[in-house]
Amino acid sequence: MTQTDAQSPPPDPTARKRLETALQTHFAGKEAGLMARLLDAALPADTIAYESLALPPETRDDTLLAAFEERALIPVRSSRSAAWEDRVLSLAPGERYFMPGVVRSLLTSARERGRLDPEGAVRRIISRETATLPAAEQAGPLATLVAGLRKHASAYRAEAGLMKAVARHCGLTLDLHDVIDILVICGILSPCTHGPAIAGLSWYEINACLYWGRGEAR
Repeated sequence: MTQTDAQSPPPDPTARKRLETALQTHFAGKEAGLMARLLDAALPADTIAYESLALPPETRDDTLLAAFEERALIPVRSSRSAAWEDRVLSLAPGERYFMPGVVRSLLTSARERGRLDPEGAVRRIISRETATLPAAEQAGPLATLVAGLRKHASAYRAEAGLMKAVARHCGLTLDLHDVIDILVICGILSPCTHGPAIAGLSWYEINACLYWGRGEAR
């Protein structure tokens, strides 16, 4: 990730309105508009600075906090690891935030089409990230795996044993560690580092944005 904002394209009010319309299936009323302004401003660059967020000061912090809770924007700064749980959310000038790849795929499509398509976002980002890898032929089963994890996860969390069972059902031949690495790179999963350890089990957080678009506002 770069530490400088990219040159933003000219504002496109029509595209942002389509994004807002899409977000209304998850965020209620005014919040959908504020979230659309925030995420639309974050889309062009690898990272965005706090002072560049396109929101009035009185709504900026609450909207940014909501975006982090939904894993749409993640602070660059971390307390100890790259896990989302370990990121330090500081609401101050000079702080920077990035958008996970699967979220960028989801919102880019929503900006064009006016609707949220998490399944399509997963397929696109996995195909892109595996295009030059031996795993490319496994892109379809990987997307099917993510759909299975979404269905069976609890509180956006899935245990590695569940992943292994779902992967086997999907016909995946990749090693589970390779599967997890790909899904973490795509911004679909993040290791869980907090909470009690249970007999050495490994847990992973599923990006909450993959649950958007089900017609229920927050």
